[in-house]
Amino acid sequence: MIVLYAAVQGTVFQPSTDEAVQTFRSILVRGGRVCTIRHSRGDDEMAACGQLGDPGLSWKPAPLIEPPARFKDIIRRQQEELAQAKAAKASTPVAAV
Repeated sequence: MIVLYAAVQGTVFQPSTDEAVQTFRSILVRGGRVCTIRHSRGDDEMAACGQLGDPGLSWKPAPLIEPPARFKDIIRRQQEELAQAKAAKASTPVAAV
């Protein structure tokens, strides 16, 4: 299950775009994994996924963690394939009816 990141004030982290989430999900599905996406509930209350609290009380910023190079390569290839598929679809002439 993919749990979407809920934005938290005071960090540099941002939620992934819908397209990035779908790209990541497609990688997992192509790898033979069953994968669902849990859409956020309670973002306005900071109530999801252990993010309960008051961001004003945080005394240190969240650490920046670099994703592994292998993961970045997989995502880059998936994005290139998606862009190529969109370009091919856009260049396909529409048949007149």
